[in-house]
This record gives sequence, C-alpha cells and structure tokens, in this order.
Amino acid sequence: MTGLSTAGRALGAPLQTNDQIFTQFTQFLQRRKVLWELKLGVCQSQGPTAGSTDISVVLDGDDNPITCRTLIGPPPTGSKVAVIFVPPTGYYIVGLVGGQPLGPLGLVAAVGVSTTGAISTAGSAETDILNLQFKAQVNLTRLYEIRVSILIVGTVTTDTYTITVRRDTAVSGVALATNSDVGGPVVAFYDAWPYVPTANETVSFFTSHARRSGTGTFQAFGGSGSGFRTWAGLYDVGPISLFTTS
Repeated sequence: MTGLSTAGRALGAPLQTNDQIFTQFTQFLQRRKVLWELKLGVCQSQGPTAGSTDISVVLDGDDNPITCRTLIGPPPTGSKVAVIFVPPTGYYIVGLVGGQPLGPLGLVAAVGVSTTGAISTAGSAETDILNLQFKAQVNLTRLYEIRVSILIVGTVTTDTYTITVRRDTAVSGVALATNSDVGGPVVAFYDAWPYVPTANETVSFFTSHARRSGTGTFQAFGGSGSGFRTWAGLYDVGPISLFTTS
C-alpha cells in the first residue's frame, strides 16, 4: 500500500485562527470608519457649555489636537477624558478618566402648569402657588439657578407685587430668591436667581406671590394661551471648580 505524498505539490496557506480573523475584520471596520472607537486623551481647552464644539483634545499617541463635542459638561483644561469616535459625525467626550464625572448641565427638576386658568387664590398677603411646588437633588460641588415663569393677574394697575421662592416650607420657609414687579391687568413674569447649596440633599421649592404696595389683589394663572406658560425649575449651571474667584 502506497502512502500519500506531498512531494511536488504546492502547499496551501495555513488556516487562520478565529482571533486572527477577528483582528483582521476589526482592522477592516476601523479603516472603513464603520466601527465606533473608544480612545483616551487630554483636554487642551475648556468648552463653555455642554454640547460645545470647541473642546480641543490630544488623543493618546497623537500630536495634533482634534475638536470634540462634550456630553459631560465643560471638562477642565488638562483633564484626562474618554473619547468615542462615532462615524461619520465625529468625536464625543463621554467621561472623565480617574475622576468624578462632571455630570450633565441643564434642567435638574421642574414643574409646569398645563391649564390656562387660575392656579392660586386672589389675595394681597403672601400666597403659595401650589402647582409650582417641586423637589430637586442638589450637590455641594455644583452651582444652580432657580427659574420661575408665571402669568400674574392683578386688579389694580398701579399696584406692585413680589414673587418669592422659598425652601422646605411654603410661605414661611427660608427665602432663596425674591423679585418685585409692577402689577396691572396681566403681567408675564420671568426671572432667574443663582442658588448655592449648603449640603448634599433633596430640597423642596415653593413659589408664592404677595402684594408689595397698593390696594388690589393678585392671582397666578397657568398661561395666556398664546405661547406663554407658567413653570418653575432648577438648572445646573456647572461644577464649582470651574468658577474662578475674583
């Protein structure tokens, strides 16, 4: 019996392992810019807001900076960040490396009024607007802004009224913000106030109106039906570490 022989026969290429095939496939996807890539880099500049497109980052192993869009707020210059390349749109900063996340900027908590009718009783003394009560979790490392939008209806044009935001208890709680305005038949009131937390806690917010001068009464309404809406909320302005001291 004659054994099989490979003499004089061309040898085929050795079979590739699964790991080798996967590596080649991954490299192909990267060359074609189909595969999302996670990279690390160092911020060269600080963007002003979440969603800013002028964050300059040098990726590890590179020399030339690239422009990234941040999804975590404005990272401090020199911070190490995680960057994802999403073809074909570009590079996104998705986290901090070796540090606490900055967290998203913007609305933390709010309450809105959908009705266009009265939402408080008419009066001259300080009156709580029940529909504008809300709670929000605050952190000592962040700065915040309280924003209030109310449609106020008064019975005497020359009267003035005061809008106050308090914490913990309606009408008698600690006043966090206040502003006075001129009355009139209908007034669309809007204002924003800075808020610096004193502890890591959940805070209850209450909004009220009161007559400051005059003889008439005031009442809060849900909206005018022409695009104006009554609401109150707390916004995250950014980490305290990014605010310089003057």
